[in-house]
Amino acid sequence: DVGPLMTPPDGSFQSFTYDCSAVNGCQTYFDIIALAGDVIELDTCTNGSTDFDIGKSAFDSNGTLSTCSDVPCGDGSTLTFTVPSDGTWRMRISGYTSTEGTYTLGYNIPDTVVIIGSVVDADGDGSFDDVDCDDDNDTIFPGAPEACDTIDSDCDLEIVDGYPDFN
Repeated sequence: DVGPLMTPPDGSFQSFTYDCSAVNGCQTYFDIIALAGDVIELDTCTNGSTDFDIGKSAFDSNGTLSTCSDVPCGDGSTLTFTVPSDGTWRMRISGYTSTEGTYTLGYNIPDTVVIIGSVVDADGDGSFDDVDCDDDNDTIFPGAPEACDTIDSDCDLEIVDGYPDFN
């Protein structure tokens, strides 16, 4: 999640550079809260690696793909996404075929759009994946009732509260 590292949108063209040197198949994303009709423009370019192909895509809060562009830098690599409905959207930037170099993401996002950290609640328990220690299980979340079952149900890093030696 590169959202917390990005400068908040101000309605002008801005940029962000990310290093994918240590990762093969670099996958980054940021989440936004946007209104229907907002236009998001993403443009990418690689810095130094000619075989680094970057794709850009937008997903709704349920993980459904809304639009994508998988075009190498220099071949019209801008993704223009018009938000179809109010809500949270995940903007994914994916690099392929290289383990070296950085990419620069250029973004033009209206100042009414908020870039946020990861806010997906995959299991619907009311806790987003940045605090939920198991976002695939709706009975496990911060503040959930703890049971004597070897599972950290309340995400406090204790398997059974009050019994640190329980294994």
